[in-house]
Amino acid sequence: MRAGAPEISFVLLTDTYATIRNVLSHLRRQSARDRLELVIVTPSREELVLEDGVCSGLHSVQIVESELESIPRARATGIQAARAPIVVLGETHCYPEPEYAEALIEAHRGPWAVVGPAMLNANPESLLGWAGIFLDYGPWVECKERGPMADVPAHNGSYKRSVLLEYGPQLGEMLESDTVLNADLLSKGNALYLESRARTSHLNVSQLGVWIAERFLAGRAFAASRARIWPRGRRLAYALGSPLIPLVRFVRILRYVRASGRAQELLPRLLPALVVALVLSAFGEMLGYTFGVGGARRMLYEIELHRERYAGAGPG
Repeated sequence: MRAGAPEISFVLLTDTYATIRNVLSHLRRQSARDRLELVIVTPSREELVLEDGVCSGLHSVQIVESELESIPRARATGIQAARAPIVVLGETHCYPEPEYAEALIEAHRGPWAVVGPAMLNANPESLLGWAGIFLDYGPWVECKERGPMADVPAHNGSYKRSVLLEYGPQLGEMLESDTVLNADLLSKGNALYLESRARTSHLNVSQLGVWIAERFLAGRAFAASRARIWPRGRRLAYALGSPLIPLVRFVRILRYVRASGRAQELLPRLLPALVVALVLSAFGEMLGYTFGVGGARRMLYEIELHRERYAGAGPG
């Protein structure tokens, strides 16, 4: 524990130490580790069982007890407990490079409510993994640009804590969809920034059955969150229009692949996986707009929390 307040808090949800072992090893390598507070949100402090030295060099560590049935609400609990003015929404399957935290801290000296990182692929040997990361993080995959943007990665990105706390008891709901959250912040006059010097490697599902489920479930959860307060007529209109979504997104994703510099390596081998994923996602969105989230979010939580089970161990 170091004197003074931390400059950045890394909020990380987990059930056990084993689930976050790889992430902690990357946090210990941060150039700004002595300014970084780790906030671990877990159902049981006793069952977490951190090994000696796994958090050495960090500014401080908090362990906050909270159930994980709702990852957004558990994240909100971690944000409320954090002591730094900047909070990162970390994931169990994303591994920041050494300059990541320092680059985010420096960028937040500007007026930005949100600063997002450039996203790298932690399992580049998998075509399903490439399809997944371009679907979820397309504009920011291996991005080298820096500057204001209309949207940035929220997961593994950073927020001025004061901006999030303005949502009060609604913060958990707002964290259900990063796209919806960032759009709401923009509508309120906040600015978003992409800091490509902050780089982090994202592990993606590579087991076919789980990958199929994830693509469908993610589409349904996104649509349900997006349409949460929409009138019935608007929800129906979007449900009827959902068959057009794959074509629109396909064109965009091809642009992202080319911008990443990976087109020669990945195309056309990546095209079948992209087409299947987009159709699955659109079907999920249609159900989400029509019937709501159902059990999609609960099933996604298992994939999110234990991604290493479905994609290999990731970098150590």
